[in-house]
Amino acid sequence: MRRLHFFFIILFLAQVAVFPLEGYERPARPCTESGSFTIRFNGDWLKAYYKFFDARSDDEKKENKSAGKLSGAAIIFFHGHAQRPDNADEFITRLTRDSKSGVLLIPVCDTPYGSDPAWRGDAGKDIILMEVSRRVFGKHGITIQNYSIPPVAPKLVIEDADAIPIHNEIATSILAAGYSHGAILARRFASKYPASVESLVHICPAGYIQWGENSCLAGPRIFARFSWESMRISTGYFSGEGMEVTSAGWGIARGVGGDCLRSAGSCAFGGFNPLKAGRPLRDIKDCATYLDDTNFPVGHLKSITVLFGENDSLFPYRAVGIANPKSVVPEEASRFFEKFYPSAMKNGSILSLKVLPGNHIGLQIYPDDYVATALSCAGEDRNSTIIPAKKEKRDDEQSKKTAFVGTQSE
Repeated sequence: MRRLHFFFIILFLAQVAVFPLEGYERPARPCTESGSFTIRFNGDWLKAYYKFFDARSDDEKKENKSAGKLSGAAIIFFHGHAQRPDNADEFITRLTRDSKSGVLLIPVCDTPYGSDPAWRGDAGKDIILMEVSRRVFGKHGITIQNYSIPPVAPKLVIEDADAIPIHNEIATSILAAGYSHGAILARRFASKYPASVESLVHICPAGYIQWGENSCLAGPRIFARFSWESMRISTGYFSGEGMEVTSAGWGIARGVGGDCLRSAGSCAFGGFNPLKAGRPLRDIKDCATYLDDTNFPVGHLKSITVLFGENDSLFPYRAVGIANPKSVVPEEASRFFEKFYPSAMKNGSILSLKVLPGNHIGLQIYPDDYVATALSCAGEDRNSTIIPAKKEKRDDEQSKKTAFVGTQSE
């Protein structure tokens, strides 16, 4: 009997050593913290907002502190056009709770419209959102590994953050996840900070259609498509999706309205420019940015996951060559990644392309599907093992190095 007891004790200790996270029971809802900063950047005055989610148990936090690192990559989530940090709360809550790290941050900021046009719009957000993320993570004892300041960026000052104590006790890499317009921000972010970002997840993403981003018609084209998709989404009121539809619409209204109103303060304190009142239109134009390796190379990434919505007419899966949403075949995935991520294919990144249920707000209607797929494909799902890589059987050496994961819809 003693030998049997001894055997079970050894077996238990071995399981804890191999699967340390399984012993930590996380709370049903993460702890959250919301806040804002005043930013001076490129001769501009801006407001930035954030919401920080932490689903770790006390024991898990102690383990992270002892190890000097999180149990997985911290997630920085980039919302869609004008969305606020508290939008899509159910999806974000589950994404945090089910991730290996248990840590997620949503940073947003006003549309930069400073003195140097090169740093307006998304180009300025790249810098601002990283500095906000570093400040918030640092407040919670977490440092973004291998961070370096972009050499040509204008000076950035966070006016009201100097008094916040910063403790960099725990290192982490970043999983950059973006929804809609946020997918563009996520790829820009991953390209600008290659030593810090290791994985990329795109959900109902912008960036894969050539709208003619330098044309004055790009914005109207996006706006017209957005208006049509909004009308289709609104029919959800008749199918029990009223709460999600209202949340998405109210988020955009708050974001655009707030940005317009604060443009007056930006003119008063950060350089007068009458065009600032319409700076949210710059965001619409930036939605037309085309993503590929010529402008935003991300060949360093460990994994790239792209998830389209089956009924999304704003950024449809058909636009990237997917014929049947129920079955994304390897040849379609190969063509997609060869077109948009050739360096990642060459370097052997784990690549996933899927179509999931729902329209452009599918992540709010079907949070379980989007969370489980995003995390498992990125290898960051706390509750399951990493999906084995399936190598493409092709003659050329480049394709032999590429791992396609989960090209079939569930």
